[in-house]
Amino acid sequence: MNWKAFSGLILLIASAASHAVDESRLWLPIKYQSLHSSLIKAASAADEVDRCIVVVEGTLDLEQSKPERPIFRILCRQENGRTYNEMVDGLSFATLTTPKKTESELVPDEDEQLHLQKLDAWQQCRELLVEHTRLMQDLVWLTDLDAPPEPEFSSAEEIRYSVSFDARSAWREPLHYIGQCIVRQGVPEVLLSKRLPRPQSSPGEPNREI
Repeated sequence: MNWKAFSGLILLIASAASHAVDESRLWLPIKYQSLHSSLIKAASAADEVDRCIVVVEGTLDLEQSKPERPIFRILCRQENGRTYNEMVDGLSFATLTTPKKTESELVPDEDEQLHLQKLDAWQQCRELLVEHTRLMQDLVWLTDLDAPPEPEFSSAEEIRYSVSFDARSAWREPLHYIGQCIVRQGVPEVLLSKRLPRPQSSPGEPNREI
């Protein structure tokens, strides 16, 4: 027996099994059970997307589906541990959230890649900042969270954003904060620190910021 070839076959089977979709994580409402095989194909299509490390669960998206065209919602976990929904066309089984690029599409240059990386980093920062401040009273964002700001620092390994906001303590005292978000290797981290208030200027003296 050629043990080298046999070992290679075992590795190939193990690799395929590690990427197989766990069908027990897929479910459908009773009246849509006829779409079960299509759901499995949709989950497999999502699993092939580089961004989707593992399929967490999958089902039919009732809001976007039509009688003649089902749309499946596949929850995927990314490499950074965060999850997202990969929508899949139930007829063509094309991934809609992360469309596959054709060979004719140009590979984005470094500037375009960095731009996309900044947008993705800001989206992660925005979600984490909102999560960290959701219990604060009278929260007022001084930085527009809906418009991605220019990062303080950006490179292929790290992107850093800073935002300002005000709130009040449980004793109704005004609080002034700076929120710094650092994304390293796709993993965001938020640090909140107090911001010095603008000093009151004397009559005739221009305002100066610290």
